[in-house]
Amino acid sequence: MERANQVINERIRLFCTNTKQWDKQLQELIYSINTTINKTTMNSPVKLLKGYSPRGAIDNHFKLLENDFDLKAERVLAGERIEKSQNKYYLSNSGSKNPFDFKEGQFVLVKKMNIAADAGKLQ
Repeated sequence: MERANQVINERIRLFCTNTKQWDKQLQELIYSINTTINKTTMNSPVKLLKGYSPRGAIDNHFKLLENDFDLKAERVLAGERIEKSQNKYYLSNSGSKNPFDFKEGQFVLVKKMNIAADAGKLQ
C-alpha cells in the first residue's frame, strides 16, 4: 500500500503545478498510472485487466499494430513474475544481513525523532 501511495504522490507532483487542485487532473493521473508498463509484469495494469491497451489521442495519428494477446497466458506469466520478484525481495531481506541482532537483556539506545504533524502531506 505504501508503494501505491508513493506512485500516486509522484504522479501528482508530475501532473499538477498547483498541488491544491490535484483533483482537477485526476483523470489524466489515473490514465497515466493504468497505462504505464510495470517493470515486473511487463504489461500495463489495464492490459492485464481488459486485454488491450487503450489508445491515447496521439495514437489516433498513427496506425498501431496490435499483436495477438493471450490474456489468460499473460496473466499467468505476470503472476509468475510477481512471485519471482517477491521471492527475490524476500531472500535479499532475510538471513544474516540484518544489522540488528539483539539478544534479551542487552541495552539499546532508542533515538526519539520529532516529526511534524503535517510531514509528507501535500501543501
